[in-house]
Amino acid sequence: MFNLIKSFFFAPKWALAVFYAPCVLILFIALLVSEKFGFPISLLTKDPLSFTTLHPLTGAISNIGILLWAFSFAIGCFSFALLKALGSKREVIGFILYGVMISAIFMFDDLFMVHEWLVPKLFGLDEKVVMALYAFILCCYVAIYRKRILSHDITFLFVFFGGLGTSVLIDAVPDTYFSHHYILEDGAKFVGIVSWLAYQFTQCLFELRSAIHAKEDLLSNG
Repeated sequence: MFNLIKSFFFAPKWALAVFYAPCVLILFIALLVSEKFGFPISLLTKDPLSFTTLHPLTGAISNIGILLWAFSFAIGCFSFALLKALGSKREVIGFILYGVMISAIFMFDDLFMVHEWLVPKLFGLDEKVVMALYAFILCCYVAIYRKRILSHDITFLFVFFGGLGTSVLIDAVPDTYFSHHYILEDGAKFVGIVSWLAYQFTQCLFELRSAIHAKEDLLSNG
């Protein structure tokens, strides 16, 4: 009976370590932080809105945007692992991995208000410095992989840059200047995030198809 039950549990040790070690580490760090700064652990574990009387839909568009960043990140990570296993070229893997990094940066920025609150409060840097760093990272992405980027359709990437750029420009204008300031600012950003997800999805799909076909051709000729 014991052997029968045991036969249902055969997850490899590396998978257990990869998924559960970070999980335990995050919870441990949360406990240390709460004790060091003297606030209840629930402040880090509970839903933020549970501490307020705000409507549950507060920040809905922002939250959906974070989910879309996470989708882009997950798609990129999965594609990176598959492309590496398929033996794709270093340039292709680097291109996908850079996209993963961009998705992660903006995901954590939106999730933890990095450029608006964390960096200014913890390091005393103006948020404009962080924004300039983000712009530099994006420019490097285009400069390094310009040939690969321009060899495919750039519609989604163009709208991504346009959406984020428009959002930043509107944010610099007083919110009394436009009658619909926030729908224009946050709406442009949301369209940009959707476009980034679409771009990452289409590029990862193309690279995976190319790698699979190359592998099939190699096997058939071998």
